Amino acid sequence: MDFIKATKETLASARAATEVSDDVLKKIEAAAKGMKEVTKKINSSRMAQLDKALDEALAAAKTCTDDCAVAWETVEEIRYAHAREDFYVDDGRTLFS
Repeated sequence: MDFIKATKETLASARAATEVSDDVLKKIEAAAKGMKEVTKKINSSRMAQLDKALDEALAAAKTCTDDCAVAWETVEEIRYAHAREDFYVDDGRTLFS
């Protein structure tokens, strides 16, 4: 917790600087060195289930010929669930691209 507080203070002092000097850059660099990359852990079996369900729902919606609103609503709901699991998936099927 102290590391986070110290990093916040360092970055705040760097933001307050009126000009970017070597000292300011060194402070920012030092703060960044200690930070670790944060990654979201994705439940791969859940994503596989959602992918399969989405593929099936899309196929059903595309072949629908009468009163298709429910079919497309299902696609939208599965896409939303997929997006919640992994906010952005670069496969052209998410809501948030």
